[in-house]
Amino acid sequence: GASTRGLAVGSGPGGPVGDIFATGDSFDGIGTGIAVTGSAHGGTIDLRSNRYRSTVGVSTVVPVDAEDGWWGCNAGPGSSGCATTTGTVDSDPRLVATAGLSSATVGSKGTATVTADLRHLSNGVVVSELPPVFTGLPTAYAAAKGSVAPSSGVFVSGPATTGTYTAPTGPTTDSVTVTVDGF
Repeated sequence: GASTRGLAVGSGPGGPVGDIFATGDSFDGIGTGIAVTGSAHGGTIDLRSNRYRSTVGVSTVVPVDAEDGWWGCNAGPGSSGCATTTGTVDSDPRLVATAGLSSATVGSKGTATVTADLRHLSNGVVVSELPPVFTGLPTAYAAAKGSVAPSSGVFVSGPATTGTYTAPTGPTTDSVTVTVDGF
Protein backbone atom coordinates (compact mmCIF):
# COMPACT_ATOMS: atom_id res chain seq x y z
CA GLY A 1 0.00 0.00 0.00
CA ALA A 2 0.89 3.65 -0.20
CA SER A 3 2.91 5.23 2.59
CA THR A 4 1.34 8.01 4.63
CA ARG A 5 4.60 10.00 4.94
CA GLY A 6 7.67 10.41 2.79
CA LEU A 7 9.98 11.94 5.42
CA ALA A 8 9.22 12.16 9.13
CA VAL A 9 11.30 14.44 11.38
CA GLY A 10 10.82 14.56 15.14
CA SER A 11 12.58 14.48 18.46
CA GLY A 12 13.00 11.09 20.03
CA PRO A 13 14.56 9.70 23.20
CA GLY A 14 18.00 11.03 22.11
CA GLY A 15 16.88 14.66 22.36
CA PRO A 16 16.52 17.38 19.72
CA VAL A 17 17.18 16.70 16.08
CA GLY A 18 19.90 18.86 14.44
CA ASP A 19 19.84 20.52 11.03
CA ILE A 20 17.78 18.81 8.32
CA PHE A 21 18.43 19.32 4.58
CA ALA A 22 16.35 17.66 1.85
CA THR A 23 17.14 18.71 -1.71
CA GLY A 24 15.97 17.30 -5.03
CA ASP A 25 13.47 14.79 -3.64
CA SER A 26 10.04 13.83 -4.95
CA PHE A 27 7.11 13.34 -2.60
CA ASP A 28 4.40 11.85 -4.81
CA GLY A 29 1.43 9.59 -4.13
CA ILE A 30 1.59 9.76 -0.34
CA GLY A 31 -0.60 11.47 2.24
CA THR A 32 2.06 13.81 3.66
CA GLY A 33 5.35 14.46 1.85
CA ILE A 34 7.28 15.76 4.86
CA ALA A 35 5.96 15.65 8.43
CA VAL A 36 7.84 17.55 11.14
CA THR A 37 6.64 16.61 14.62
CA GLY A 38 8.02 17.47 18.03
CA SER A 39 8.88 21.01 19.05
CA ALA A 40 12.31 20.10 20.44
CA HIS A 41 13.89 20.24 17.00
CA GLY A 42 16.92 22.38 17.83
CA GLY A 43 18.14 23.08 14.26
CA THR A 44 17.05 24.41 10.87
CA ILE A 45 14.89 22.59 8.36
CA ASP A 46 15.87 23.48 4.80
CA LEU A 47 13.90 21.80 1.98
CA ARG A 48 15.13 23.02 -1.43
CA SER A 49 14.14 22.19 -5.00
CA ASN A 50 11.79 19.36 -4.06
CA ARG A 51 8.72 18.11 -5.93
CA TYR A 52 5.54 17.93 -3.85
CA ARG A 53 2.66 15.95 -5.36
CA SER A 54 1.29 14.75 -2.04
CA THR A 55 -2.02 15.79 -0.55
CA VAL A 56 -0.05 17.66 2.13
CA GLY A 57 3.39 18.62 0.85
CA VAL A 58 4.75 19.78 4.23
CA SER A 59 3.16 19.55 7.68
CA THR A 60 5.16 21.06 10.52
CA VAL A 61 5.06 22.26 14.11
CA VAL A 62 8.24 24.38 13.69
CA PRO A 63 9.14 26.88 10.92
CA VAL A 64 10.37 25.26 7.70
CA ASP A 65 12.14 26.79 4.68
CA ALA A 66 10.73 25.04 1.59
CA GLU A 67 11.75 27.50 -1.13
CA ASP A 68 12.45 26.70 -4.79
CA GLY A 69 10.07 23.71 -4.81
CA TRP A 70 7.46 22.58 -7.35
CA TRP A 71 4.05 22.29 -5.66
CA GLY A 72 2.18 20.85 -8.66
CA CYS A 73 0.90 24.18 -9.99
CA ASN A 74 2.02 27.77 -10.48
CA ALA A 75 -0.21 29.36 -7.84
CA GLY A 76 1.58 27.68 -4.92
CA PRO A 77 0.65 25.55 -1.92
CA GLY A 78 -3.02 25.43 -1.04
CA SER A 79 -4.23 26.55 -4.47
CA SER A 80 -6.43 24.33 -6.61
CA GLY A 81 -4.40 21.38 -7.89
CA CYS A 82 -1.41 22.15 -5.64
CA ALA A 83 -0.05 20.31 -2.64
CA THR A 84 -0.90 22.05 0.64
CA THR A 85 1.03 22.95 3.78
CA THR A 86 0.18 23.10 7.46
CA GLY A 87 2.18 25.07 9.99
CA THR A 88 4.73 27.78 9.18
CA VAL A 89 6.20 26.95 5.76
CA ASP A 90 8.12 29.50 3.66
CA SER A 91 7.46 28.30 0.10
CA ASP A 92 8.30 31.52 -1.77
CA PRO A 93 9.90 31.77 -4.15
CA ARG A 94 8.70 28.52 -5.76
CA LEU A 95 9.17 26.95 -9.17
CA VAL A 96 6.60 27.94 -11.79
CA ALA A 97 6.02 26.44 -15.21
CA THR A 98 6.24 28.81 -18.16
CA ALA A 99 5.35 28.31 -21.80
CA GLY A 100 6.01 30.25 -24.95
CA LEU A 101 5.88 30.22 -28.75
CA SER A 102 8.91 31.02 -30.88
CA SER A 103 6.75 33.52 -32.80
CA ALA A 104 3.78 35.60 -31.62
CA THR A 105 2.31 35.61 -35.14
CA VAL A 106 1.98 32.41 -37.16
CA GLY A 107 0.45 32.46 -40.65
CA SER A 108 -2.10 30.03 -42.06
CA LYS A 109 -0.72 26.46 -41.71
CA GLY A 110 2.56 27.97 -40.44
CA THR A 111 4.54 26.49 -37.58
CA ALA A 112 6.23 27.68 -34.41
CA THR A 113 8.06 25.93 -31.59
CA VAL A 114 6.17 25.79 -28.29
CA THR A 115 8.38 25.42 -25.21
CA ALA A 116 7.47 24.35 -21.69
CA ASP A 117 10.01 25.36 -19.05
CA LEU A 118 10.34 24.72 -15.32
CA ARG A 119 13.39 26.88 -14.63
CA HIS A 120 11.63 30.01 -13.37
CA LEU A 121 10.94 30.99 -9.78
CA SER A 122 7.84 32.92 -8.74
CA ASN A 123 10.04 35.99 -8.09
CA GLY A 124 11.29 36.04 -11.73
CA VAL A 125 14.72 34.51 -11.10
CA VAL A 126 15.80 31.87 -13.64
CA VAL A 127 17.32 28.71 -12.15
CA SER A 128 20.28 27.48 -14.17
CA GLU A 129 20.05 23.83 -13.15
CA LEU A 130 17.39 21.68 -11.52
CA PRO A 131 17.96 18.43 -9.61
CA PRO A 132 17.46 15.17 -11.57
CA VAL A 133 14.11 14.63 -9.80
CA PHE A 134 12.55 16.91 -12.43
CA THR A 135 13.79 14.79 -15.37
CA GLY A 136 10.92 12.71 -16.73
CA LEU A 137 8.07 15.01 -15.65
CA PRO A 138 5.23 14.72 -18.17
CA THR A 139 4.22 17.62 -20.41
CA ALA A 140 1.08 17.83 -22.56
CA TYR A 141 0.29 20.32 -25.34
CA ALA A 142 -3.06 21.24 -26.88
CA ALA A 143 -4.27 23.90 -29.31
CA ALA A 144 -7.85 25.17 -29.51
CA LYS A 145 -7.90 25.33 -33.35
CA GLY A 146 -4.49 24.27 -34.63
CA SER A 147 -2.39 21.32 -33.49
CA VAL A 148 0.79 20.57 -31.52
CA ALA A 149 3.04 17.59 -32.26
CA PRO A 150 3.97 15.70 -30.32
CA SER A 151 0.98 16.27 -28.06
CA SER A 152 2.95 15.10 -25.03
CA GLY A 153 6.51 14.65 -23.88
CA VAL A 154 8.77 14.59 -20.84
CA PHE A 155 11.55 16.76 -19.51
CA VAL A 156 14.59 14.79 -20.72
CA SER A 157 17.81 16.75 -20.48
CA GLY A 158 17.23 19.94 -18.61
CA PRO A 159 14.14 21.73 -17.50
CA ALA A 160 12.54 22.45 -20.90
CA THR A 161 10.66 20.43 -23.50
CA THR A 162 9.30 21.42 -26.91
CA GLY A 163 6.61 20.65 -29.48
CA THR A 164 5.72 22.07 -32.89
CA TYR A 165 2.56 24.15 -33.18
CA THR A 166 0.81 24.19 -36.58
CA ALA A 167 -1.70 26.99 -37.14
CA PRO A 168 -5.12 26.29 -38.66
CA THR A 169 -6.05 27.35 -42.21
CA GLY A 170 -7.05 30.99 -42.67
CA PRO A 171 -6.82 34.07 -40.50
CA THR A 172 -7.88 33.40 -36.91
CA THR A 173 -6.73 33.61 -33.33
CA ASP A 174 -5.75 30.48 -31.44
CA SER A 175 -4.53 29.45 -28.02
CA VAL A 176 -2.05 26.78 -26.97
CA THR A 177 -2.28 25.11 -23.56
CA VAL A 178 0.70 23.47 -21.83
CA THR A 179 0.24 21.15 -18.86
CA VAL A 180 3.25 20.22 -16.72
CA ASP A 181 3.31 17.28 -14.30
CA GLY A 182 -0.41 16.63 -14.76
CA PHE A 183 -1.53 20.14 -13.78
